[in-house]
Amino acid sequence: NTGIQDAFNLAWRLVFVLQGQAPESFLEQYHIERHKTAVDLLNYNNLQRQRIIKSGPLLKCLVLVLKKLNYFNAINKKEIDAVSQLPLHYPQNEPQLHVPQSLQAGYRFPIHLFDKEAYQIYESQLEANIFLGIIWDNGEPYANLLKTITDHYPQIKMMVISETMHLTENARLIRDKNKALHKAMNISGQTFCLVRPDTYIAITAQGGA
Repeated sequence: NTGIQDAFNLAWRLVFVLQGQAPESFLEQYHIERHKTAVDLLNYNNLQRQRIIKSGPLLKCLVLVLKKLNYFNAINKKEIDAVSQLPLHYPQNEPQLHVPQSLQAGYRFPIHLFDKEAYQIYESQLEANIFLGIIWDNGEPYANLLKTITDHYPQIKMMVISETMHLTENARLIRDKNKALHKAMNISGQTFCLVRPDTYIAITAQGGA
């Protein structure tokens, strides 16, 4: 998983640099985001190796007792998270105020909160050199925001999550019946979220255009 995420983190940056859409210094962000992850994983692996080397009868007895007490349920989840790196995020200098925790910049976009139809539309929009812009329509007009983005930033594909069906030709629509997706992500006002090609959130803005 580490190697895959390393490649994913670097690949889209390389595409932007090679296509002249970003300077070579843009690649430095790869090191900033991924170096600590590699160090943490090596330290974790070394710790596990030392545990195996030092294991003896007393430790094995303790393990059996702890298993009976279901102590390892939480430990196993922590270890799975460490190996899979799915909860991994790249924290920004400061959290974004008034933005739901699930949509904070630097976190993986919470695709698991989408239903099947929304997930399929989201997945169909992903490309190596494309950012994905998502607008949660909360009843306020969003046409001006949508037009500004599509006119000036062709490398951003747009999606609109709305309870109604008023669709523009510049975006894919996800019909949000009873605002289920709004509620799942704790969206209380019109919200714009920019998702990187590696599915991490670049920025979220809430409260209108």
